[in-house]
Amino acid sequence: MEKSENISPDTRGCESGDDARERTLMAAEKLFAEKGLDGVSIRQITSAANCNVAAVNYYFGGKQKLYIEVCRQRLDLLRELRISRIRQVMAAGNHKVTLEELLTAFAEAFMEPLIGQEYGCHTLKLFIREMIDKNLPEGMLFELLIGPIIEELLKALKVVCPELSKQDALLSIQSLAAQLARVATIQNLVSDEKIKKSPLFDLELNLKHIVKFSAAGIRAYTKNANENEDQ
Repeated sequence: MEKSENISPDTRGCESGDDARERTLMAAEKLFAEKGLDGVSIRQITSAANCNVAAVNYYFGGKQKLYIEVCRQRLDLLRELRISRIRQVMAAGNHKVTLEELLTAFAEAFMEPLIGQEYGCHTLKLFIREMIDKNLPEGMLFELLIGPIIEELLKALKVVCPELSKQDALLSIQSLAAQLARVATIQNLVSDEKIKKSPLFDLELNLKHIVKFSAAGIRAYTKNANENEDQ
């Protein structure tokens, strides 16, 4: 069992305490993503961050709270990026926003922080592990990420497709997010450049397909709703 230390940490030449805290977060995110919460020790984290073992308890109050803070920061980043992109496209005042424009804006915001960068791969692995082995407080994922984004997308869809029922909108959002999550996962799993040339792994092609497929599904819902009203 690791000994808890609450004394001020030796930052070993760090520019400031904030620098030591940030490097601890970065090191922890990578290790948690690769090995999971239970597979990483405090000493491994502080060694990777080049800080004293007291840093985790001093800045975060322990490994569990450090894990929660790592996830909270990533959830905040993902939420704010996705919501801001939805609001940006809906605020375009020079024309009526199309369904495809809304879905494209969300799809790009969904994918952007998850691929093409090292921390994106870590973020994806971190939350895949969390879905399998839950360590976050109950409801945190929904409260900080899923719920606010669904609410924002529902408002946007109400403007773009006013005939769409809330139930159909929710199911469409779930389908859209699931497709995007699968593509993001595959993009991070495949490193062979020859394999990546296949249409199956072409990111731009996949995003266009998802937008087209999702838009068609949403329009089918609204068409059925209109036909039912006419009967």
